[in-house]
Amino acid sequence: MPGVHFTGGPAYHLWYGPFRKVNVMVRKKSAFDRYVDEQMKSPGFAAEYKRVGAEIRAIDDLIRRVEAARLELGMTKADLARKI
Repeated sequence: MPGVHFTGGPAYHLWYGPFRKVNVMVRKKSAFDRYVDEQMKSPGFAAEYKRVGAEIRAIDDLIRRVEAARLELGMTKADLARKI
């Protein structure tokens, strides 16, 4: 079962299974993070932020699928560009 082992510093480790360890850094919130947190209190801002976030995730997913297909076909980026 995955567990979390805190090192006492700004990083901690996530354990996946008995042998796989992933280091994760925890950072302090930036001024921008605090600004967005404040803006998220506005229902209109929050709704638009979520809508745009979903759009960005959809585009990112499409790009990742195209990249995976390109690699599976053994194409270079130049090959793909010529085909598009």
